[in-house]
Amino acid sequence: MELLKRTGAERTARRALQALALLAAFACAASAVPWGAARGSTSYKHLVLPSTARSAALAGGGVSWTGNGLGPVQPASSPRGPLRLSFDRAWMPEEVGARLDRIALERGVGRNGFSLAATILDYDDIDGYTDDDAPAGSYGAGAWHVSFGWSRALGAAEWGMRLSGGRYAIEDESSWAATGDFGLAVALPFGLRAGTALRNVGWATKFLRDEPSLPTELVAGLSHHGRLESGFLSWSAGCDARRRNGDGLAAVVSGELVFRDRFALRAGWPFGEDEPGISAGVGFLGTWVDIDYALVTDGLYGMRHHLGLAILL
Repeated sequence: MELLKRTGAERTARRALQALALLAAFACAASAVPWGAARGSTSYKHLVLPSTARSAALAGGGVSWTGNGLGPVQPASSPRGPLRLSFDRAWMPEEVGARLDRIALERGVGRNGFSLAATILDYDDIDGYTDDDAPAGSYGAGAWHVSFGWSRALGAAEWGMRLSGGRYAIEDESSWAATGDFGLAVALPFGLRAGTALRNVGWATKFLRDEPSLPTELVAGLSHHGRLESGFLSWSAGCDARRRNGDGLAAVVSGELVFRDRFALRAGWPFGEDEPGISAGVGFLGTWVDIDYALVTDGLYGMRHHLGLAILL
């Protein structure tokens, strides 16, 4: 009995040390994020948008919400079942005139999983202007990215990574980019989880006269997950701190309530140097289909709607 107690205490201490190491790494790196590309385009800011309706409802929070999927690199993603085919669309406000689509094939078993996804950003015709603000006709613009991600369990920890490649174009001008996301999450006592991720690390070709970096960001978060013994209600809540290239320190608080493993209520609130606003959404988890909706009101693209549909194969 004494040996079991000592083993349990050692395990708890080891998990606490892992969490402290994650937070220490974030604190050391939060002063600057120098891993972004030396060349690229501000047009790649759409890479920071949540690409699923569930993640959008949580304001992109949830770096430690691994569930049974790709949480460390794909916030709040927990594909149910052996195979999941999903489609998500985000409608931008009229003044932006764009749609963001994502189609993905995901697998989640235990804490191991993979995701193969394609994301397409399609703009309506954009009014062009000269340097003197004179009308110069309209033009088209768009972007696409293809990514492959996977995660693996390592005892109480889970690591994940995602590799992406894509192109952004306006008329005949274009920029190519290759990026990677890397994350780690650790289970702690009392239903807590800690996680950290480095996202959008990579390189992009020069686009017209722009030479800023990609929106590389370093994120660390802590969350709590619980469930009533009756199974009527389960919950997840947490806070992420973020430092992105060209921005100051920001944070997001997010939470989710799930009733009888069927109906979900979600909300997220970014603050600090991040784009202010609030996000909220609902979800239905069926036997063979998931449906998610989110309304986002941040300052990045204004008010937008996200709708997600997934079929469990």
